[in-house]
Amino acid sequence: MDNLQFEISKTVQEIIPKMGYELMNQLINTDENELYIFHFGFGMWLRNNILNEGSDIYRLFVKDSVIHKDDMSSMLIWELYKKVMGNRTIGADIADQIWK
Repeated sequence: MDNLQFEISKTVQEIIPKMGYELMNQLINTDENELYIFHFGFGMWLRNNILNEGSDIYRLFVKDSVIHKDDMSSMLIWELYKKVMGNRTIGADIADQIWK
C-alpha cells in the first residue's frame, strides 16, 4: 500500500465516527452513481476541515498530482462509501451502535 492509500484509509477511519447518524444512513442508502449529492454539504466539510493545506493527506494528494480539493474530497467520499458498503457492520448496525 502506498503512502497516499494508507493515509486515505486512516482518514476514512477517523471520519466515520464524526459523520453522525443521519449522514451515515444517507450514505448507506445512496447508490454509488449518486455520490455527487455529497459534494456540497459533506464534501465541503471535508475540504474545509480535513483537506487543509497543512495536513498529511493534502500533501500526499498533491504529491500524487491530485491538486483540486474537489477531486480530493470526491476520492475520500468514494473510499468512505466503499468502506461502509464493503463491511455492512459499518453500515446501519454501526450507525445504531455509535449514535444511539
